[in-house]
Amino acid sequence: NRNNTNNNYRGAARNGRNNNHTNNVAAANSMAERPGARQRPLSDTAAEVLGSCKTKPPHIKSTTGLSHIKIGGTNVLVDGLVAFAQTQASTITTTGNSVNDDEEESIALFQKRLRQERAKILSRLLSRLSSTSGVPTPPSKGSLVVIGLSQDQISNSNSSSGAGVALSRVLYSLATYYTVMVIVQVKDAGTNHGKQDYTSMQKLQDVVVEQLRRNIQDGTSNSSNKLTESILPSHRIMLAKSATGRIALTRQLSTVELVVDFDPEVQSQLGRFGYKVSVVPDWEAMFGDL
Repeated sequence: NRNNTNNNYRGAARNGRNNNHTNNVAAANSMAERPGARQRPLSDTAAEVLGSCKTKPPHIKSTTGLSHIKIGGTNVLVDGLVAFAQTQASTITTTGNSVNDDEEESIALFQKRLRQERAKILSRLLSRLSSTSGVPTPPSKGSLVVIGLSQDQISNSNSSSGAGVALSRVLYSLATYYTVMVIVQVKDAGTNHGKQDYTSMQKLQDVVVEQLRRNIQDGTSNSSNKLTESILPSHRIMLAKSATGRIALTRQLSTVELVVDFDPEVQSQLGRFGYKVSVVPDWEAMFGDL
């Protein structure tokens, strides 16, 4: 009886954690397009410092001038991140493709192609969720999606390999509909905490970012889109040394609706807390036909 009671307590606690995460995600979905819904008031010191800022993040809509942004960005942020509706990426699906090699693609055709491609991607990602994730439902527009990659997976991003093209097309399709954060597991992240190690980490991140900023070739229309700063900002491409680091970073973020990773261990660990995790060990095998 004592064992049964303990098991029941543990089960209730686990269900409580899962339900809390699910409820947090549901609440975030309703506020994904509402900046400032959960922002803490700024202190006088913070307001004084931030009041002198004369620039804005490169991924905010060009139509959003500095005069329309409150001090600290409280009217454009959700959980510390620029709300998707306030970003340039959110306009891609409505304004069409502005970067073409040969001929201009109509807005309607571009929107249809992007919707169809994103539907294929989500269908395959959701099919890789664990059986305990419940009924798979696509994330709502603007919600937070975390993608975990290894340095080996992105090392081909600057080549014409199928894996590099598949990875880039998935990132572009998702980043133009969701708030995407990328966490890259690097081989040599360093162990010191001095200025030299910080500098080497910055250089390593620059390399990783550059590899992701490549053209996405479309073999049918010969058009190209780019993972520019306005689509996937550099500060949303982070580095980690291990699966443990990626798990810790993900749990520090609020209301993550979908996690994509190459390591089943991440699915196992985050699944305990109610996260929906899709495992993609081979991008070319899964998305090579896009």
